[in-house]
Amino acid sequence: MKGPFLFEWDHANVDHIARHNFTSEEVEEVLQGPFQVRRVAGGRYTALGQTLDGRLAFVVFERRPGRVIRVITVRDMDNKERRRYRRK
Repeated sequence: MKGPFLFEWDHANVDHIARHNFTSEEVEEVLQGPFQVRRVAGGRYTALGQTLDGRLAFVVFERRPGRVIRVITVRDMDNKERRRYRRK
């Protein structure tokens, strides 16, 4: 799964990621750079990636038609995720 992607942002998902101290710009950096992706239940995906400033993020998102990505949530990677990300 490689970009370029279009991102679907609204008040709900922007406000939600802000509660995790992320901006929409940071999340887009993660999903436009190299990232590791896994499909999870319900048509959702998780991604491990890095912002341009080096912040390591765990992102949950849905794919929509037309290469559109809707971000559900994001948080900093935990230690296990950091190890997995750095190994690959």
